[in-house]
Amino acid sequence: LRNAILSQGNTAIATDRKSADITLRVLSERQEKKVLTLNAQGQVREFSLLYRLNFSAKDSDGKVLVPTTELALQSSMAFSESQALAKETEERMIFADLRGDAVSQILRRLTRISSEK
Repeated sequence: LRNAILSQGNTAIATDRKSADITLRVLSERQEKKVLTLNAQGQVREFSLLYRLNFSAKDSDGKVLVPTTELALQSSMAFSESQALAKETEERMIFADLRGDAVSQILRRLTRISSEK
């Protein structure tokens, strides 16, 4: 998130909350993995991967700009025991993509807020 904010070019990260136009608080972050489907032998065929991020934002006066909001992003992943190691890598990549999508959504909201000010 920090890198994405800095890469915007027209934004900076303040070292002091009082000097910041917007204060973003990431309240929680979770990754969940659930069995989605099983084959006839009861082996996992597909997982559901869920990434949850809770955040809020306030302005320099403490006015709530974005109330506590949860982003929940989901993806599914086929699974095969014979490719377990490759599937672990794929799972990490999917969660990284979901995090990236969450960051993009947060930045779009913050950009909209700053343009309204």
